[in-house]
Amino acid sequence: MRNKIELPGVIYEITTLCNLKCKYCYNYWKKDGKDSLKIEKINPKKTLKQFMKSVKCDEITFTGGEPTINFKELLDCIMYVKSRNKSVTIITNATLLDDKKIELLSKLKVDLFEITINSYKKEIHEKINGIKGSFDKTIENIKKIQNKGIEVVVPIVITKYNVKEINKTLEFIHSLGIKRIMVNRYNIGGNGCNNVEDILASLEDLKRAYKMCQEFAEKYNTEIYSLVCTPQCVLLPEDYPNIVFSNCECNNLNREYTLSRDGNIRYCNHSPEIIGNVYDSKMSEILKSDKLKKWAEIEPVFCKKCTKKESCQYGCRAASQQMGYGLEKEDPIVSIYGININKTRNI
Repeated sequence: MRNKIELPGVIYEITTLCNLKCKYCYNYWKKDGKDSLKIEKINPKKTLKQFMKSVKCDEITFTGGEPTINFKELLDCIMYVKSRNKSVTIITNATLLDDKKIELLSKLKVDLFEITINSYKKEIHEKINGIKGSFDKTIENIKKIQNKGIEVVVPIVITKYNVKEINKTLEFIHSLGIKRIMVNRYNIGGNGCNNVEDILASLEDLKRAYKMCQEFAEKYNTEIYSLVCTPQCVLLPEDYPNIVFSNCECNNLNREYTLSRDGNIRYCNHSPEIIGNVYDSKMSEILKSDKLKKWAEIEPVFCKKCTKKESCQYGCRAASQQMGYGLEKEDPIVSIYGININKTRNI
């Protein structure tokens, strides 16, 4: 235990496979339009055990791809971490679940499900994720999971398809008894790198949607979370006091790194950059990587004189990486929205 490094948790990409075709999917391997099949031959439990040899953490988040696509593998990994008293979150579209699977996950005491609903309208939700019939299955299984006493958190990804009726989608999600809602702007990456104009809501519509979220939060006396790191020259948190915004964690010991099935460690689940591999090095050694130092040392040119840069942390730097830019380049959302550099100095 004394050789282990303490981290708050890990995001484990247990698979690269998925049964949906979400237009906004940020998985970096989707940028070329192909799933990474080679990695699926590796035993995910073996990789998880290797990671845990040098890390002490209390929370494991299973994601993908779609983590329930090989249910037996997921169960094996959950049983392993639950036997060590870890908290488990599953990020899933819930379409592959059924009564038996939900019962098994309940018996294993899964702590939280994160399941996206992108619209109160079936046709819009399914237009975004590309699969007909998925809406009803998702809603049905959310209710079944809740009936087992397991909490469900629902994210909404704001795109041009759902941006104008976010208020109605929030009301629908609230009607399901959901207590926590995440509202995230579309973050450029994966599938969307080459189709930004087809997915991205206008800046005017985005701000109007966040105003709707603010009004919803006030009406129901609740907090909404916006966890995609967003430059404050795009969305200023002070304008939305009932929405909890997140920024990129600058303390390397206080973040949840992403672990892939083959043992690669990345800064986050949006970044394509590998900073080390748990089969080659202990996590304490990986955190000394020169690549990590660059995240702390390199500052985007656009942001250098901005008075908000310490709290903003430059938005999503991983999005710049996905677009093929270096860390010297600001979050691509800034240039796409045409943010005037002279207006960002004193936001």
